[in-house]
Amino acid sequence: MVEFTKRERQELRRLAGAAYEAEARTLLKQLDGSFQEWRSKRLTNSELLEAIQDFHQHVSRDLWSVYRTLADRELVVRGLARGFVAEADVQAALLAKLQPLTKLLSR
Repeated sequence: MVEFTKRERQELRRLAGAAYEAEARTLLKQLDGSFQEWRSKRLTNSELLEAIQDFHQHVSRDLWSVYRTLADRELVVRGLARGFVAEADVQAALLAKLQPLTKLLSR
């Protein structure tokens, strides 16, 4: 198991938080699309309410569950794989320590 320094753990927490914000933003943009359709009268009030309910009951809860159950290092690797964290934003030494986990998760 790879050991992380205190600073690296802090950086992992920061990056995991950034990944969460980026992923949440992406999901909220999708919900915003429903609002835009509603404003342009392509969705009824009840259809918009259904989209909001679905977002709350599924999308939002699933995201919350992922970010509550995975460790920061796993969240950062997930964020890298999904494009929510840029490799350029991760210090080279930390990125090197994450490489074994990247290979493990890609199986």
